[in-house]
Amino acid sequence: MDKYKALGILATKGMSQRKLSDKLNVSKNTVNRWINNECAITDDKIIAMCNVLEIRDAQLIVDIFLPELSQNGTKERR
Repeated sequence: MDKYKALGILATKGMSQRKLSDKLNVSKNTVNRWINNECAITDDKIIAMCNVLEIRDAQLIVDIFLPELSQNGTKERR
């Protein structure tokens, strides 16, 4: 997960990690660990997070959750 994009979306939506954790039915520590790439986030939680945060743009979803595959990333894949 791209930590800075994720935190930026939370800030834009005026949502704390605690509030997001409540909406996703997980602990705040879990959300924090996802954001800091300390544990994997499941597909169903990615979908739920996108729904809660109203993220609909496919490229933004890739940029946040799969930054290593993003065309907007700094590394070029060959």
